[in-house]
Amino acid sequence: MGSVRLALWAPRCALVASLALLPFTASAASSRLQELSARVDALSAQLAQLQQQQGARQARATAVLPSDIVGTWTLKGFQSELHAGVGSWQVSSYVYNGTVEFTADGKYKLTIVESGNRLTNGGEAVSSYVNPEAVARGKWKLKGNDLTLDSGLAVKIDAGLSVMTMASANPADNTNVMLVLTKQPAP
Repeated sequence: MGSVRLALWAPRCALVASLALLPFTASAASSRLQELSARVDALSAQLAQLQQQQGARQARATAVLPSDIVGTWTLKGFQSELHAGVGSWQVSSYVYNGTVEFTADGKYKLTIVESGNRLTNGGEAVSSYVNPEAVARGKWKLKGNDLTLDSGLAVKIDAGLSVMTMASANPADNTNVMLVLTKQPAP
């Protein structure tokens, strides 16, 4: 009879032992789930922070600051003119080379050389000239990606903050102008 009791008791012990292990396994799984959940939460927080930083970088890339303007810029330009009247006409083209220095206090210094060619009705040849270096000074202000000089010149700045362009056409005197300014590296 003792062996029968033992035979009945052994499966019960195994059942009790396996039931005793169940809460441990469930609590171990629960702690693993909590650990994984905490890691996922931490990764989500890091991702949100990276997305916020990326958004700030993108906003920064499109918003020009005054400090982005300060420095020396190389100026290249082209201008064309077509004039016509009764029995006369004139075609002119000019190129500009120079630099513009923008300072942090909102001032600028433009140094420019202009050269060009002119062909006039009845003229036997194209006349060419080079104007001596000219210097102009004034104030500048920035609004968004538009830089305005006190002379009235408005320049659009690209998102890369290294090139400024200006193009204009004046139908009253048939003048077309294109200017490109490229930022020089800081010394």
